[in-house]
Amino acid sequence: MVDLASRLAAIPDRRRAEGKIYNQVGVILFSIIAMLSGARSYRQIHALVRARLDLLNATFPDAALRRASAYASVRHALSKKPSRSPKRPGMT
Repeated sequence: MVDLASRLAAIPDRRRAEGKIYNQVGVILFSIIAMLSGARSYRQIHALVRARLDLLNATFPDAALRRASAYASVRHALSKKPSRSPKRPGMT
């Protein structure tokens, strides 16, 4: 039997190294919990996670976050589009 955190860890992390401030598993798992709790926007997800972060971290220590990720980070983690780094002229 495979747990949810293992399944979420298998999702490819499309973020650049500089953008990996928050644990992707934690962001996605806590976002799912927030949506199941009634959050309908990225800002509502952020607000719910911020309000319940201690409880979420205690319940899911493998997905623990140091602080609640910003709503833009939640949006980026949940977006379908792969992130692309802009190419500068002359760069290969």
